[in-house]
Amino acid sequence: MALSGDKAPKGTILVVDDMPHNARLLRTYLESDGYRVFETHEAEEGVRLALNEVPDVVLLDIMMPRMDGYEVCRILRDSEQTRGVPIVMITALSGIDDKTRALEVGADDFISKPFNRAEILARVKSLMRIRYYQSLLAEKQKMDAIISDMADGIVVMDARWKIKKINKAAKNLLNLSIDVDSEPDMMECLGRFELSIPPLELMALERPVTSFQIIRSDLDLPLYLAAKLTRVFDLAGRIDSMALTLRDVTDELVSERLQSDFLSFISHKLRTPVTVIKGFLDLFGKNAYGEIPPKLAEAINRVRNKVDELDSLHEKIITYVNCVSLAPEVNPEASLKAAIEKTWPTVKARYKNKHVELNLEMAEGFDTVAIGEEHLAILMDALLDNAVKFADKEICRVEIASRPIASMLELEIRDNGPGIPHEMYDRIFSGFYQCESHFSGNVSGLGIGLVVVKKVIDTYKGDVAVESSLSEGSVFRLRLPLPAKQVS
Repeated sequence: MALSGDKAPKGTILVVDDMPHNARLLRTYLESDGYRVFETHEAEEGVRLALNEVPDVVLLDIMMPRMDGYEVCRILRDSEQTRGVPIVMITALSGIDDKTRALEVGADDFISKPFNRAEILARVKSLMRIRYYQSLLAEKQKMDAIISDMADGIVVMDARWKIKKINKAAKNLLNLSIDVDSEPDMMECLGRFELSIPPLELMALERPVTSFQIIRSDLDLPLYLAAKLTRVFDLAGRIDSMALTLRDVTDELVSERLQSDFLSFISHKLRTPVTVIKGFLDLFGKNAYGEIPPKLAEAINRVRNKVDELDSLHEKIITYVNCVSLAPEVNPEASLKAAIEKTWPTVKARYKNKHVELNLEMAEGFDTVAIGEEHLAILMDALLDNAVKFADKEICRVEIASRPIASMLELEIRDNGPGIPHEMYDRIFSGFYQCESHFSGNVSGLGIGLVVVKKVIDTYKGDVAVESSLSEGSVFRLRLPLPAKQVS
C-alpha cells in the first residue's frame, strides 16, 4: 500500500505476519513515520512481494502456518534480488536457540512481541541506514568494474588534483605505477609530458569542461593523448571533484598529417592548371578570340561555374592544410560582427539557388573575442557554410546569438536544416565526414569544415558542442575566450 500525499516516502518496508492486527499495527507505526508499507498475512505471498518489490527492510514473523519465517528468510537470502535486504525477525520466542537459528538463516535483527513503537522505528531507521550504505557500496563496486574495463583512461581527482581513482588504461597511457591510497598528485604524474594548456593555467580554469592534449615527444615513438577534464561543483559553486578522460589519438594524428601532406601536394598541383583555365575563360568572356556564339557562350559559362566550384574546393583544402598545424596569434583580438559581415556574403554567393535569412542577437559590449582576425573569419565561414549547405527547407534560417559566461563568450549558431543524428555528434568533427547514409557525391564540399572549426576552437582553448533534432535543425554552441580587459 502506497502512502498518500505528495511527500516522498523514506523507504519501502514489507511486513509479513499471519496475525492481521499485528501487521496493521506495524503498518500504522511505520506509515506515520513516513515509510511506504506493503503488508501480507501469508508467507508465500511475502516471498512473492519481496522478490517483485525488493523492499528496503523486511519485518518477518517467525511463527506462521505452512511456511515459517526461517524458511522465508532462507529463500530471500538465496535470491540475488533480496540477498542484501535487511530482515528483522518478529518473535514472541526468547530462547537463545531460536535466535541462533534465525541468525544462521540470515536474519539481521529481532523485535520482540509485544511491540514498542520507539524500538521498532529505531531498529528500522538503523537498518535503513545500513541498507543505504550497502547500496552505495554496491553501486561503487559496479562503477569500479565498469571503469576498470574501459578502453579509455579514467582518472578521478579531488579539488586539490589528488588522484582518488585511476583505471588500468590510464595507468598504461601515462606509464604510471602508483597507489591511490597515497593520494598522488596528478600534475606531478603529468610532469614528464607536454600539455597543450600550461599546467598552472589549466589548474586555474574553472569552466565545467576543458579539452586539451597531452604529448610525449621525447622518445622515438611519440604519444598524443586527447584529454577532457570535467569539473564537478558543489552547491556553493566550488570545485568538488574532477574526472579526466584520456584517449590515445596518436594514430589519428599521424593519419591526419599524412592526409595534410597529400592534400598540400594535390593543392599545389591544382593551383597552376586551375589558374590557367580561369584565365582563358576570362579571355573568352571578353571576346578576346572573336565573337562567341550564344550556345558556346552558355557552355563556357557552365564550365566557368564548375571551375569556380573547383577553385572553392581548392581554397578549402588550403584552409584545412593550414589549420592542421595552426598556432594562436599573440594577444589576439577580433570583432565577431566584422567576421560575420565579411563571411556571410561569401557564403550566400556560394549557394545562389537557396533563399537564406540571417538573424543576429549579439550581447552588447561583448563583440570582441581573443581570437586572431583571420582565424575568426575562417571559423565563421565554416560554421555559416555548414548551416546553409545542408539546408532542406524553402527558407534557410540561420540565427546567431551570444552571451558572456565568466571569461568566455558563448556563441550559438542555430539553423533549421535536416538535423544531425545523435550518434554522429562526435564524427562530424572528424575529417572528410558528411552526414550521408552512403556516399553520393551530391553534397558539396569535402567534409572538412567542422574539422576546421574544431581546430580553431582548440587552438584558442575554447569549446564546441552540438545539439540537434532530426528534421528541425541543429545548434552549435561555441565558447570563445574574451580578451583579458573584458574579463571581470
